[in-house]
Amino acid sequence: MAHRLFLLFADTALLYASLGITLLIRYEAGEFSIRLSSHLLPFSLLFLGWLLVFFIADLYSLRLISSPKALLQRLSSALFINLVLSVFAFYLFGPLFSLAPKTNLFIFGVLSFLLLGFFRLLTLRFSPRGRVRVLFIGTSRSLPATLSYLKDHPHLGYHTASHIPDPSLKKLQETFSEHAPDLVVFCGDAPPSSSFFGRAGLPFSPRISFLPFQNFYVTLFEKVSLPDIDEAWVMGCVMRQDRAYDIIKRSVDILLSLPLLILFSLPMALLATVVRATSPGKVLFSQKRMGRGSHPFTLYKFRTMYAGSEGPLWTERNDPRITPFGRFLRFTHLDELPQLFNILRGDISFTGPRPERYELAEKYRALPYYDLRHLVKPGLTGWAQINFRPSASLEEAEEKLAYDLYYIAYRSFTLDLVLFVKTLRHFFFSHS
Repeated sequence: MAHRLFLLFADTALLYASLGITLLIRYEAGEFSIRLSSHLLPFSLLFLGWLLVFFIADLYSLRLISSPKALLQRLSSALFINLVLSVFAFYLFGPLFSLAPKTNLFIFGVLSFLLLGFFRLLTLRFSPRGRVRVLFIGTSRSLPATLSYLKDHPHLGYHTASHIPDPSLKKLQETFSEHAPDLVVFCGDAPPSSSFFGRAGLPFSPRISFLPFQNFYVTLFEKVSLPDIDEAWVMGCVMRQDRAYDIIKRSVDILLSLPLLILFSLPMALLATVVRATSPGKVLFSQKRMGRGSHPFTLYKFRTMYAGSEGPLWTERNDPRITPFGRFLRFTHLDELPQLFNILRGDISFTGPRPERYELAEKYRALPYYDLRHLVKPGLTGWAQINFRPSASLEEAEEKLAYDLYYIAYRSFTLDLVLFVKTLRHFFFSHS
């Protein structure tokens, strides 16, 4: 969090610096204060939008930006979108501020890219690399991949000091003496107790943090480690009830879906006409999906496949069953507009695990703890959907389950807001 706040304040300062330099380049020194006062308010309003786009583009995530190339690609895409939005903003609202800064906006865009890019490359270069020394105790099926990930991403700030699969008193004493870990992560049934550390003569002080592997894993990957789910974790999910959250969330679903249905009624009518005109068959595609409590319901979408299509339950890349207009609908996600009816009716919410086709859900029940995803109402957009590609196998469905269970375990209005913002990022920055 501190890292994100630092970047947020730095970006804000650099945007204002870019504006100041732009005005110094464009105008005489005597005009600077007058020009600055006329530009300050409209550009301050623009900067709020710019920072939101930066957040949507995940420019504040160390985990996702691991190389200079990835950083500059995300930054250039975000700045391009910001400049386009700024042009529209000044076209629509420029007369309110008596500004039409075409040249200024171009110079500002170039300067902001140079300053923000240079600063971000510096923070990536000098970010804390392995400052937190981590000692892993015990074993987990997810541990080898975690250790490999930490080795490949030192900018996250963690360094694997040691791993002790089967801890003994002598081995622990040697490890603490040699590596002086800052964080002890215990896996499976290996959590050390304070009395054990006291008897062993090991330092048990506030300087050293202790964390279960599951907690460390979800912080690192924003998904759960399925092999490390135990009965206590399951009971926490099953017994967790937040009546106020459920009531407010349902109210928001109704208050948003009804005006959206009215707003999109004409576009939906036009899309329905094109679907009917481009291929024979029904306009709407209805399918039996599994909802909350494993109860079935009918989900509606615009039809994107040829009528009577047969084939695998999973869709595939370049699937011949999809119509040309259907590809456009899927790419833009416009095929999902009829699901506003499902939201208004209460079958699904705006956020939650995506409802699976009933036949697929029956297959996926072979996965451990799969039915936990039915503890909550499914959603139009889900944590697994925006963090992982559509599943085309049981193994990929297991990976998506890890994300869905993360959402269920940590669901809140804050997480719903993050999910909404990440959905925007997925829509604008990724169509893979």
